[in-house]
Amino acid sequence: MMKTVLLLLLSLTAAQAFVASRTRVSTSKLSMVPRFDGEKWEPTTPEEGPEAGYPPSKTILLHGPRPWFNRVFTPAQYEQAVLKFMAGDNCTRDDAQGNMDAYLRNPNDWATNRMQEDSKGIKVDYVTINQKQIILTVVWSAIVVWFFSSALFPSLF
Repeated sequence: MMKTVLLLLLSLTAAQAFVASRTRVSTSKLSMVPRFDGEKWEPTTPEEGPEAGYPPSKTILLHGPRPWFNRVFTPAQYEQAVLKFMAGDNCTRDDAQGNMDAYLRNPNDWATNRMQEDSKGIKVDYVTINQKQIILTVVWSAIVVWFFSSALFPSLF
């Protein structure tokens, strides 16, 4: 019975572990944007290259496993998507990566946030790490691992 209640609570709140905070953020615009050479997007400055963005470890902390898998296992497609977003929105590399990771995590929520950005002027910050959210994610992950390991291997507990 206790495991059922724990599973119910986990399923109700686990979805909130990877939610971006809504804050007003000012972004610095780039003077140069990536260019399209007819086949693929190319960075025009070093600030637009993959080295300038945040690492995959920050992707998993901010947005969860789905964008991380896309970033690690299909890096060329991910890079093209980030450069295309930078060119379309004229934004920084970090903002483009944050938006792309949020889109890969949940396209419907990302689209809703973009529409609210246009109508209400509140920009969602997809790049800043919220320490409280990281602690919550780690605690819930530990609970999930404990729950499934005790269910699969009851002799160990």
